[in-house]
Amino acid sequence: MRIRQALETGAEVLATACPLCLTQLDSAVKMLNMDDRIRVRDILELIGERI
Repeated sequence: MRIRQALETGAEVLATACPLCLTQLDSAVKMLNMDDRIRVRDILELIGERI
């Protein structure tokens, strides 16, 4: 449900700080075959890329 909600907003990246959520959301993206439409990332990875 969260993946579909994120896609409805036009998001290309779904960020989380929770390791369990990261695993769950990433698994859901892969299970729904939507890994070409949205990526799940740890928020610290995104921050680290911008520093």
